[in-house]
Amino acid sequence: MRAAFPEKRLANLLGEAAYVPTQTTVNERLCLFEEAHRSRQVGRFLEIGSYLGASTAILARVMYWHGKQDGKSRVYCVDTWANDAMSEGKWDTWTRFQETIAPWREVVVPVRGLSTQVALPTTEPFDLVFIDGDHSYQGCRADVDRFAGLVRPGGRAG
Repeated sequence: MRAAFPEKRLANLLGEAAYVPTQTTVNERLCLFEEAHRSRQVGRFLEIGSYLGASTAILARVMYWHGKQDGKSRVYCVDTWANDAMSEGKWDTWTRFQETIAPWREVVVPVRGLSTQVALPTTEPFDLVFIDGDHSYQGCRADVDRFAGLVRPGGRAG
């Protein structure tokens, strides 16, 4: 049943957030949910590239799934919210992102700026670092070089 109806499963997990426009497929979003679910231990995820919040909603939902709205668990999201890494051109995606994450606002920490320049508000290790910002080779490489070392032992990066 799971594999036959992935859209329904995603909708059951995320509600309206399952329908946020994204370039990530339903199966990729379900895979992210599973990876986050398996890796969650210390209660910190880092997302590079949030766009309209589709993947942010998944990561935040995992925190709630585990009862991690404890004041310490967080999903840190790094983006300019200016759509500068996307093919359809620059536009402000901040308002739509805020609407998407509204149900999980207490665990989401937006960090606005370029991933190569922002200062993260924590130095603690992350369970999961999800890199989905600048899709150019140079941009991906820069994000991997900067953030992969922040994964806790046994955590995940991708």
